[in-house]
Amino acid sequence: MHNAIRLAMMRVDACVYVWLEVDSWTVYQDSVRFPQEPTDIWRSVRLPMLERPSLERFVGARINSYVVDQLIEQSELGALYSARDSRNNSQCVLAVLSMSVATEDSGYLSSVSPGISLASDAFGHQASTIASLQHPYILPLIDYGSVGDVPYLAWPMVASRPLTSRLGQRGSLDLLTIGRYLDQIAGALEYAHEHLVLHRSLTVDSLSLQRDGRILVHDFGIRRMLELGRKDVEWYALRNWNEACAPEQILSNQVNPATDVYAMGIVLYQLLTSEAPYTGARRKDIMQQHLQIPIPSVRTRRPDVPVELDAILATATAKQASDRFSQPGAFANAYYDIVSPQHAGRVPFKLNAGVIHNGIYPAVSNVTPNGNAGYDPVDQLGPLAALPHYRPGPTLPPATTVTDYSHRPSPLRILLIAGLLVAVILGSFLAVTRLGSLLSPAPTGQVTFMDSSAQALGKTNALEIQITGLAAPPSGSTYHAWMIDQQSERVLALGALVPHGHTYSLSYQSIGPVGSDTETNLLTLGTLLEITLEQGNALLPTGKVVMSGAFPPKAFVHVGHLLVSFPTTPGTVALMVGAETDTELLETQAEALQTAAAERDVAAIQCETQSILDIIEGAGGPQYQPLAGICGSQHRGATGDGFGLLGTFSSTYSELTGYLTSASEHAALAATQPDATPNLRVHAHNVEVTIANVEKWVTTIQQNAIILQKTPLSQPAIQAIVTLAGKALHGIGQSGNQHVSPAAGEGGIATAFSEAQQMATLTLVSKS
Repeated sequence: MHNAIRLAMMRVDACVYVWLEVDSWTVYQDSVRFPQEPTDIWRSVRLPMLERPSLERFVGARINSYVVDQLIEQSELGALYSARDSRNNSQCVLAVLSMSVATEDSGYLSSVSPGISLASDAFGHQASTIASLQHPYILPLIDYGSVGDVPYLAWPMVASRPLTSRLGQRGSLDLLTIGRYLDQIAGALEYAHEHLVLHRSLTVDSLSLQRDGRILVHDFGIRRMLELGRKDVEWYALRNWNEACAPEQILSNQVNPATDVYAMGIVLYQLLTSEAPYTGARRKDIMQQHLQIPIPSVRTRRPDVPVELDAILATATAKQASDRFSQPGAFANAYYDIVSPQHAGRVPFKLNAGVIHNGIYPAVSNVTPNGNAGYDPVDQLGPLAALPHYRPGPTLPPATTVTDYSHRPSPLRILLIAGLLVAVILGSFLAVTRLGSLLSPAPTGQVTFMDSSAQALGKTNALEIQITGLAAPPSGSTYHAWMIDQQSERVLALGALVPHGHTYSLSYQSIGPVGSDTETNLLTLGTLLEITLEQGNALLPTGKVVMSGAFPPKAFVHVGHLLVSFPTTPGTVALMVGAETDTELLETQAEALQTAAAERDVAAIQCETQSILDIIEGAGGPQYQPLAGICGSQHRGATGDGFGLLGTFSSTYSELTGYLTSASEHAALAATQPDATPNLRVHAHNVEVTIANVEKWVTTIQQNAIILQKTPLSQPAIQAIVTLAGKALHGIGQSGNQHVSPAAGEGGIATAFSEAQQMATLTLVSKS
């Protein structure tokens, strides 16, 4: 049910969720009308349909303002529908709670304040308490009501993907990511507990990841609402316990905030191992383990984690609530004390005395289906899964003759022949399958990064994906590409791949006004790229991962210095971005110098000459001087940002500066990392070669600028500066060829930048 909700959340803009328990309601097929046009079906039926064909007939019907579009999923807890809210025409998910608010049918009036005389009012009281929860990590309840005797609830739609999908795709999480999630879950629970609301059914299934990677907790207080609405509370609780139910919930004893701590412990175990701590062939077996067996050591499944984690997991999941952490924040603090005690920026939870209020945290009713005497919740559990609907086939007529079986082969002979046939067929199938896999090579793909246009130099705000050998998707499905930040779990949807015969491609650009959020360096948005097989218009990756590629973490530190940011440059500008910007500025000043020389304007020549020296040397250079006031007043000259193109020691930066020198150094460092790919090494070498060209040309420009300081009208020096500034930026093709290659004497800074972007090229690998 939770997964269906998450899936529905990813497909619509604003949704309503409601639960429907299909095993406890009566079918009234003869009294229900399902017209072609939406009408209020609840005027003619008290309770909804039981069987799937009947549930599907709700499509096209109206439930208050919601018009049902289709049945999404039916499970043990009920059914979910996609629907449209006629008030604002938004697409939603709709269902109905598994209880009645008819006073004679409901268990509410024995469970709430004596001043409430109507079950519908009691339901509204509970729903309003849940609706009061407004927290960034809680999916808020925004609407509730009833149609006839049947109540419903409404939540807003937030684009998210199930945390179970994340675990299924890439396995267990790293310790700091888990800590971030644990803090967010604890924050949501602490807030709810302060408002006297327990979650009661927290599992990995009730957690999802928002677009920005933050956790979203679903279903707060819903279990309690369902329990309060039933007279057979204990039996209902037993039949609908989940994998993280605390022992006191299974035994129908008093609950408190430590009940949610128990569930947090089970969730943490799954985040660490991608597996549930207790398993068994029957739910009864798993329930017995929750009641009697201490949680297994997490190190048996993940030996790399600190041994102390076993101790805090044992405390969080202690069988007695009084032996657990008193509040979720205490559990989260204990986790961080082990995995990252000096974690910068984390504010520990403030620990307070727990607050218990019997009106919100009451023990469940003492009513049992078999009376109280000798009641054992495990032994009385019985079958928990609904039996499949049985339809008998036609009855065979009685035999009218006696058959002689004396000439039939023996049963043993039949079994031998059948076994041989099965072996031959199976062997042939495996051989054909194996041959097919050998003849069908795995798909290959590549992701290249670039600037979206010549006007967006240095942005790295576009990418192209090319894939060959990928099988055609099933009908109704498409391949989607996603860029994912593996630390924050933030997801960028790149779009659906476009088929071209036997290949698939995708082009993506992040463009917009300068300085806007849409003009984003794509290398800042993720460390992993995935191709998934999705149904419909997917907003987040939930389908099967068919291909993926990740940046090599060690080498990519230096690629990031080249293309994303560098810690000691002005404004932490990336080295190649700074080099390209200053080389463009150098060409601009060279052209201004040529204009001043043609006008024989000595003062302007001196301004442009000093400007060129300042751009090349930076603030620490021997020739560096702030431009005279007359240069600035007449808008002549520009000094760059002070870091310089060539390397000089700067007291300002306390190290050797210069964009060209530093960029060449970090290209070499990236290539020497143990995880550097062959492609990265090739293009890193090209970056070094082309930067060496630029350094040579810029050094000659510097020498000629010094000459101009003494002889401002020296035409050879001016012409050399103009020619070499153009080469430094654009490079020059050899032997009359217009193509500029990353070779000695050819490539300029534009070629070097392109080669640096190709260092970031990702190879996509098949995951099948």
